[in-house]
Amino acid sequence: MLRGGASVEDETWLTVKEAALFVGVDVQTVYSWIRRGHLEVTGLDHRGRKLFRHLDVAKAELTTRTRAKRLLALHDHQRARSSRHHIGCSDVISRSEGLCARRKRQKSRQSS
Repeated sequence: MLRGGASVEDETWLTVKEAALFVGVDVQTVYSWIRRGHLEVTGLDHRGRKLFRHLDVAKAELTTRTRAKRLLALHDHQRARSSRHHIGCSDVISRSEGLCARRKRQKSRQSS
């Protein structure tokens, strides 16, 4: 019998590490799900490690991935909208220096 009144025989239980491997994420992601309320600890094993039902882990993964896809789609939509607004503009962000191309050109003109 696990603490919290649950029984090992009732369901498949996963530790934090097993949950991370089960859904293909990092252990810190599982702790983040717990902290944010996406995943509830449903028991403790004999060593005091947190245990989760495998179904709860799958639901947390689905919820967070769905939300991430929604945010990514929103970001892509905003980026597409802003690029349509600036057609022909060469304001491409320089990843190495973090400045836009126009600013770099302006800086070089000012220094000449």
